[in-house]
Amino acid sequence: MLLDDIVQGKHGDCFILASLISILHTYGSNFINKIIKYENNNTYNFIYYTDYKIKKISNFTYDNSSKILSPKSADWVKKIEYIYIKLFHKNILDLINNGGTSFDVFSRLIGIKPKIYMNRLFDNKEELYYDFCNNTIFNSTWEVKHFKYLDIIMKRKITLWMEILWKYLLNNENIQVNTIHIIKTPTTIGINSIFNKITIPGICTDHCYSIIGIKIDDSGNKYIHVCNPQNEVETRTTTYNKIDNLFYSNISIDRFGLWSLYEVSLFSSEIIYVPIISR
Repeated sequence: MLLDDIVQGKHGDCFILASLISILHTYGSNFINKIIKYENNNTYNFIYYTDYKIKKISNFTYDNSSKILSPKSADWVKKIEYIYIKLFHKNILDLINNGGTSFDVFSRLIGIKPKIYMNRLFDNKEELYYDFCNNTIFNSTWEVKHFKYLDIIMKRKITLWMEILWKYLLNNENIQVNTIHIIKTPTTIGINSIFNKITIPGICTDHCYSIIGIKIDDSGNKYIHVCNPQNEVETRTTTYNKIDNLFYSNISIDRFGLWSLYEVSLFSSEIIYVPIISR
C-alpha cells in the first residue's frame, strides 16, 4: 500500500482520501488491513467505531460495478470508500452535496477522538496580504501588517495559535535543519478562507490536505509538508531567501507541497489530528 494508491477523482471526497493518506502514512498498511479484511467470495469484514466503541460488519460484498468517486485509486481505497459511504452517507450524491469532515473519518476508522485547531480569521473580507503578480509573500507584510494586527483584534493571539500548532506537530522531537521529519499522528488541514473567490496557485480552497511532515530551515522558519489527495495538480513549495528577506513560492505539478507556517495561518480553516497513541 502506497500513498500513490490514493487518488481523488470527483470533487467531494477529499476529506475521506486525505484522512486515509494520513492514516496510511502514520500507521502503515498493517493498520489498514485491520480496517478491511478479505474473507472469501468477494466478501469482506470492515472494522469501524461508533462513539469510540468498536463495531464490525461481516461478509459485506463489494460491488465492482458501483459508481465510486475515485476510480483511479487502488482497490483497497475503493473498498474502504465504498463501505464508508454506504455506512455514513445516503449515497455519493449526498456526499458530494453535503461533504464531511476528517474528524468523523478519524473517529470512525481509528477509534480515538480527534482534536481540532480552528483558524477562521478572515471574515473581515480584507484581501491585502498576498502579492498575486509573482507568487511572493513578503515577510514584512506577514509580521507587521498581518499578524500584529490580528493579535490586537483577535481574542486569541494568532502568534500564540501558531506556537501551539507547531509544538503539537513537533511533538518534542529533535529536528534537524533543512530535513523533512515525519509527524507521528494522522493530521489533515482544511483550506477555506476569504480567498475562496480568488485562485491561489498550489493551494486549493474548500479542500482537504494531509499533513505528513514538518521542516525548519537554517533561518529558523517553519514549514509543513502536505500531500494532496488529488494527483498531478498545481502544488506550492515555499522557501525563504535570507539575502532579500522574502519567502518565494515555486508552483509545479505534483501532489506534495511545502508550505510556510505563515501560509498555513493565512489560508487554513481547520487542522484536525489524532492524539498520539500506540499502534
